[in-house]
Amino acid sequence: ANVIPLPEAPHAPIRAHEIAFLTHAGAMLAEVREPDLLVFSAAGLANGHLVTVSRGATDESAWTVLAYDPNGRELLRHVTTGSVPPQALLTADGRRLVVLEQPPGSGTAIVSVLAPQRRLKRHRLPGITAMTADERSSRIALAGASVVVLLDATTGKLRWRRDEPVDFILPDGLRFDGRRLAVVTAARDRVRERARLGLRSYRLTDGAGTYGALDEVPLGAMPTVIDVEAPAAGKRRVVLPERAIDTTIEGDAP
Repeated sequence: ANVIPLPEAPHAPIRAHEIAFLTHAGAMLAEVREPDLLVFSAAGLANGHLVTVSRGATDESAWTVLAYDPNGRELLRHVTTGSVPPQALLTADGRRLVVLEQPPGSGTAIVSVLAPQRRLKRHRLPGITAMTADERSSRIALAGASVVVLLDATTGKLRWRRDEPVDFILPDGLRFDGRRLAVVTAARDRVRERARLGLRSYRLTDGAGTYGALDEVPLGAMPTVIDVEAPAAGKRRVVLPERAIDTTIEGDAP
């Protein structure tokens, strides 16, 4: 009679910090409860580790980053304050936590490298829009409109830093590509309402970079990067949702 029943959503954007760790067979390994925290975001790693960013239950400017192993054991904890939530990555071995904080309007990113019970290093960088962890090492890559950085989370030190006009990085466009770091970028032309896609490729050892032109897309239709492949020596293939684009890597970016 003009009534449509709708089920209640089981998850809210902010929810109680209550996490169950289960085996694949469904057996309970551990259950974690933090009554003073509300989960804002959670990200699981392929090896079973989990990183959560939680807000204080009574203080909306208080943030706690927690890293857990696959059995629900707490590995690392970082507490900070701010009007926006921090971002966090855990290295593949679970031994280092990298936390990114960006105060609104500052144009500055603060990157903290944390080990159990201590902070190894703290770096101040230009604004960062993407970061990713190497699944095979302790390397962390960060990139923004004007900078690309490779971080060694084991020591907390920057391996190298390239200051250059990157402009816009496509979603999932920052990724480790074998012995190189790939950054799929878009140089935006707001007058023409078009974006020129390109692939920047950096050598992991020293940050030496090369560039390959891709294609143009409408400014309002930036695709997500599915993969970056190497079909042949000196060649790269950027896989997008609806097509793949081949390019030759050569020379510095314009």
